[in-house]
Amino acid sequence: MSGLIFIVVGAALICFALPWFEKKRRQKAERMASQLDKLWSISNDAQKQKNTGKAEKALLTILKFDERNAAAYNRLGILYAKNKQFDEALQCFEIAQSLDYSVNTLHNIGLVYLEVGDPVKSAIALRQALQIDETAARLMMLARAEEKMENYKNAAEAYERVWEEYKKPDVLPKLLVAYEQLEDMEARRRVMARMRALEQKLALETKKRAASTKASSAKNVVRKIVKRPIAKR
Repeated sequence: MSGLIFIVVGAALICFALPWFEKKRRQKAERMASQLDKLWSISNDAQKQKNTGKAEKALLTILKFDERNAAAYNRLGILYAKNKQFDEALQCFEIAQSLDYSVNTLHNIGLVYLEVGDPVKSAIALRQALQIDETAARLMMLARAEEKMENYKNAAEAYERVWEEYKKPDVLPKLLVAYEQLEDMEARRRVMARMRALEQKLALETKKRAASTKASSAKNVVRKIVKRPIAKR
């Protein structure tokens, strides 16, 4: 009988205790979320004010509370990269990537390896990033890494992709240099033809804008004359 009473009492305690523990757990999670939000706000404000020390301290505190916060590692890596602390930046980016596979982190890894003079690792990271999300900026960075490795054919292919897909005028001189390194005179002539066509197009657009501006100015003068009150004699 006493055993049955013990079981009933225990069950009753569990029924009352579980909601209490759940409430406490929820309150603790809410307090933690609130603290993290404040720390993110402090970090963002400090970076806007160029107070890197304060921003770094806030991010490290976030990681003290949440050691698997990939976003905090990535932001801290960006902070270190801006301060030319490339070893620390790479460590943060590598940890962030191990926690959350991200195209932006791959991009940052590629950029830092390019800065520290390791074009091989830079190209590996950038190619992985390009498989997820291709952008003109990433293709340009990959081409730079290929040039540093003297892989001018790969560099030319990346620059050609920038021109074909994004029509970036500033890529043409770089493409010209790449073909010069490859001693591909036919490809070089094609690029020069593109540059001449682009110059002609820009000159024509400039001429049209000038004519349009001149016509608009003339119309404004006519309007002023029409609206001018007639002097009484």
